[in-house]
Amino acid sequence: MNNEYIQTKYFEIKTTTLDENSKYTITKCLNEWEKYINNVPHKSKMVIHIHFSDEINNICQIDEYYNENTHNVKIYKSNFEEIVNSKLGSLSLKTGTIHVNNIYWNKWMETIDVKTNNNIAYYVLLHYIGLLLGMGPFWVSCGTKKIVKGMYVYNGKNAINAYQKINNNNKLKYIPLYKNKNRLIVEDNVTYPYVENDVICSWDNHTLQDFYVTNITIGMLKDLKYII
Repeated sequence: MNNEYIQTKYFEIKTTTLDENSKYTITKCLNEWEKYINNVPHKSKMVIHIHFSDEINNICQIDEYYNENTHNVKIYKSNFEEIVNSKLGSLSLKTGTIHVNNIYWNKWMETIDVKTNNNIAYYVLLHYIGLLLGMGPFWVSCGTKKIVKGMYVYNGKNAINAYQKINNNNKLKYIPLYKNKNRLIVEDNVTYPYVENDVICSWDNHTLQDFYVTNITIGMLKDLKYII
């Protein structure tokens, strides 16, 4: 099967031959992230492999990362100790992989969000690319994704500033992740509202639509030292 390459300013996608609608959807996702990213720490393109198959689960993974302190590119799975001891913003994506099941992809491409006219594949890729950029994989290692009262929260400085402005409350110390409709974090008489429609911290695997790059997402990119 022939290879397909999609190039934008900061991304290079390597995949198999795609139909025009799939190429358009992928390119639209990349362009959405590039509205906000003006450069990357290693000053080169981030390479993402997209593998389509009938026999795989939908998942994404960072393969190689760049360490700002040592200026080295290293394999993500082989350098656990370095990753755990790193500071937020010192690591960035160099190469990553998205595995996509063909059955799901075809269904996502055919399902349209009537509010935006985007297909569901667009939202799924937007989310996966955000994860590969480090929003999730580099949080745990750097200590910015924690558990408070049994719930995951994020406490990167720039994202917190955006969250405080949205809610007009400078007492908010972290952002709740993975919306739980039955619970809210209340601490020191402060209630922590959920973030609505954010492509990272509002993600719902059952809804798969109506998610965006918000000011909080942009704050997370700043925390990771992407040039905004």
